[in-house]
Amino acid sequence: MIIAGDQVSRRGALTGGYYDTRKSRLDLQKGKTETQRQLQLEEREYENHKAKLLDILYVALLADILDLLYNCHFVYRFLSHRFD
Repeated sequence: MIIAGDQVSRRGALTGGYYDTRKSRLDLQKGKTETQRQLQLEEREYENHKAKLLDILYVALLADILDLLYNCHFVYRFLSHRFD
């Protein structure tokens, strides 16, 4: 930064006027904090949905297994009476 308030970047760009970096850093920090909070909420919601879906899939799988066992038992009884 030169005396007149102009800034010179490492790449050689020259910008004029006063630039208060503290305000933009505070805004960035607030935005970061808000984004992290939102991410935590979304992750909790994701985990809840995942748990519910796994419960549904587990119950459906158990129902299918019980149905297969019942059908196997029925077929076994049917075949065992046919060959007696």
